[in-house]
Amino acid sequence: FQKRLFKHSAIRQGLGGQGLFTTDDDEPIHDQAARVLLPAFSMRGMQEYFEMIKETTAVLQQQFIEQGAAGAAVDLHPLLSRYTFDIIGKVGFGRDFSSLTGRPCSFLDRFQEFSESSLRLQQGIGGFSGAFKTSKAVAGLVTGELATSKRIVSQIEAEVKAVIADKKSLLAGEGGCPFKGAAPAPAPSEAEIDPAAAGGCPFAKKGIVKDMATRMLTEPDPETGELLPDDNIVNQAATFLIAGHDSTSTAITMLLYHVAQSPDVEERVYNEVMSVVGDGPITWDALGKMKYCTQVVKENLRLFSPAAQFVKTSPPDQTVTLGRYVVPPGTSFVCSTWGLHRNRMSTRTHSSSTPTAGPTRTRPSGRRTPGSPSAT
Repeated sequence: FQKRLFKHSAIRQGLGGQGLFTTDDDEPIHDQAARVLLPAFSMRGMQEYFEMIKETTAVLQQQFIEQGAAGAAVDLHPLLSRYTFDIIGKVGFGRDFSSLTGRPCSFLDRFQEFSESSLRLQQGIGGFSGAFKTSKAVAGLVTGELATSKRIVSQIEAEVKAVIADKKSLLAGEGGCPFKGAAPAPAPSEAEIDPAAAGGCPFAKKGIVKDMATRMLTEPDPETGELLPDDNIVNQAATFLIAGHDSTSTAITMLLYHVAQSPDVEERVYNEVMSVVGDGPITWDALGKMKYCTQVVKENLRLFSPAAQFVKTSPPDQTVTLGRYVVPPGTSFVCSTWGLHRNRMSTRTHSSSTPTAGPTRTRPSGRRTPGSPSAT
């Protein structure tokens, strides 16, 4: 069963293009991009990027303190959207957007405008556009939303191309740092002894995993020996800048919401953090020791997965079976992540809708991904 239908979707024709998540399993560019980008998603990659993530988290913490001191409610999702966007900018493209500190960010502004325009386009005229694409297209033309959406997409594409062009320029400079705004890197030996003294360049440490943009621009496919095409690099960059920050910020927002709804869970999270870390800084090794916190994160993803569904298609040239069911060639299945995660047969408990008794359901099974912070 493979992903085969994205090539026909509206997402593919819009901002997504031929990104890693919007190409199908039967398209050669999907596997080529996966082979090039896979190391950036490895546990080693996350470990190398940990300090940058922690630095951005400290900025977020300060924002919480300052906004909380004002006594007003804190609108979490916009703040977390800027937090995750700053992180994906650093580890994905070596670019410090600093949107959390209030620096204007036209990309995020346009993404918000695009989201609102897309919603209006779906709603159509008077809140109803019909069930068919033709009806929605007509509604979009009449209201002007279609033209607005296309304009925003063109603006976002131009910004993504500028980010990639800027990265190319930084990589072409001799002795420079691929992280925008950083000072030239020192000799590798100095960086090895003291990474913090690496002239401001977070990628100066010898052997560090490259950010995604640098990898796409410099690393050939290990099988074909070819670099990713320039237009595909732009598609990949748009995918990560949009999907990479929005889905994560949504997941964190719902995580904090669920914890706030369950005081007993909140207390256990606090006690575990204090017992493992205390007043000291959180380290990479400490993450693997906070078992209950990991369970809480996984339970939140069960209750509110950012990907509500996925579609898989059976082999086009053969009939297959799933248990007692015969599946004709080329049959597509819409798999509801929300429904699957609440199915009593798969959750191993009668309670399937609340997090109060949920986190312990995701206790470790004893199997670990090699190199993970939980590995023993």
